[in-house]
Amino acid sequence: MHGNDRGLFDPNGAVTRAAVIMTLWNREKNPVVDYLMQFSDVKEGQWYTEAVRWAASEGIIDGYEDGTLRPDRPVNREELTAMLYRYEQYKGGGFTGAWMFPLPFSDSAKVSAWAYEAVAWCSMNKIVNGKDDGAFDPAGNAKRCELAKILTAYLTMEK
Repeated sequence: MHGNDRGLFDPNGAVTRAAVIMTLWNREKNPVVDYLMQFSDVKEGQWYTEAVRWAASEGIIDGYEDGTLRPDRPVNREELTAMLYRYEQYKGGGFTGAWMFPLPFSDSAKVSAWAYEAVAWCSMNKIVNGKDDGAFDPAGNAKRCELAKILTAYLTMEK
């Protein structure tokens, strides 16, 4: 992870979708892929363009129905979890076969169906946990400090 454009870590600042993608791409040592850019709002030459190209080619990110990625939009907690889980699948991990894992959060019913598997896997592996009130807060914006904590938990988990 790098600091913001003012050279600060800004732990309580929002994490953008592009920043998460860039962090994962950096972890992979910036692979170059020949993949057609599928998002209308990701222009060539941006600091995140090649990271987006890679993540899209590997199925780590999805865009919106209107064909955009919205790279500068803050990522919410369930989106972050889904990106990380898809990254784990890219690395050969994740759930296999039949599984069932009830979410231990007070607001589990608010987790979107498309994010449920990711949240379950990350929760089961102690990569994500609830807030002080026991809620997961799936639609809440992820903070930079949360991304750092989640990535540390992910990178140091036993496999």
